[in-house]
Amino acid sequence: MRQATRRDVLKAGAAAAVAGLAGCRGRGTPREAAAIEARAFAPRRLPDGKPLRRPGGIALGRDGQVIVGESGRHRLRLLWPSGSLAGQPGRAGTALGEWNDPAAVISLPSGKLLVADRGNGRLVALGPDGRDPAAIGRLGIEDDEFLGPSGLAVGPRDPETDEPLVLVADSRNRRVKAIRLDGTPRAFLWDGNILPPRIRRPEDVAFLASPPPPEGEEQPPMRGLVVVADALAGSVRAFGLLAADVRVAFGEPADREILPPRPLRGRSASGFGRPLRVAAAGSRVLAADPEGVWVLDSELRTLGRVAPEALGGSGRLKPGGVAWDPSRKAVLVSDSVGGSVLGAEVVLP
Repeated sequence: MRQATRRDVLKAGAAAAVAGLAGCRGRGTPREAAAIEARAFAPRRLPDGKPLRRPGGIALGRDGQVIVGESGRHRLRLLWPSGSLAGQPGRAGTALGEWNDPAAVISLPSGKLLVADRGNGRLVALGPDGRDPAAIGRLGIEDDEFLGPSGLAVGPRDPETDEPLVLVADSRNRRVKAIRLDGTPRAFLWDGNILPPRIRRPEDVAFLASPPPPEGEEQPPMRGLVVVADALAGSVRAFGLLAADVRVAFGEPADREILPPRPLRGRSASGFGRPLRVAAAGSRVLAADPEGVWVLDSELRTLGRVAPEALGGSGRLKPGGVAWDPSRKAVLVSDSVGGSVLGAEVVLP
């Protein structure tokens, strides 16, 4: 019997997915967003005081380390809370252990790091100390290949292995997918090359797990909300995950387009600015753009905004990544304008 391809599954599941998510149109955000009070940390730069060059994705490592992909120098920086350098694995290049625009980084439940090596079209897994690199995927357009991977998130557990999947915003392939850590595609959550295009370019991704079901009710093995930043459209989209089948979990973008409360400067219509990055913060979503960090609830309604000044910035941001530190209840943003990692303790509404 022929194994179902991704195209087969998408075609077969499209009608069911659209029907299952009918009525999920989200409301526009209010015209005004409450300012969220924050206590800013000192901006983090390189130990010699020099700015980071085009800092990208950020993640929290072991013992309070902050990991930053420095895209402008094609380096990975591991910074201690004190600001000293814990390590800087790799250098510019194409060989394994070298980088070409490390655009995103996440810390896996195992403690390992996973980096989206955007220019080289691959993911790279590293030990917590940045050593022992292992490539996942390669440059290309096939199911197990990447073209400009720019966003990563730890996703739901694979119902077959009970291991966490990784969500990838494969931006230039115009698709969002979940993979196993060996690179096997497990779920194609959306594909702009097959379905009617709703997302112009997925640049970042976050995952909110569904709350436990009521007692006595069974929950599908892969259920939750995938949130995707579409920087070209200036919007955030929500994906409702449907139940998994034998090979692929099919999801379809819910009919929601989330816009910030007011127009950006120089634009006639509401929309997030560029760049646009997203991250999960418990049951909240953080969306960082030049106007600050917007806090959305699990229904993707705007709860408030942390202004750039409240983060320790000097004005408009150019975020390369955003992360949530649950131990300190803090928002972290990498900012290319100041070449630093900004952060502040906040109380999420």
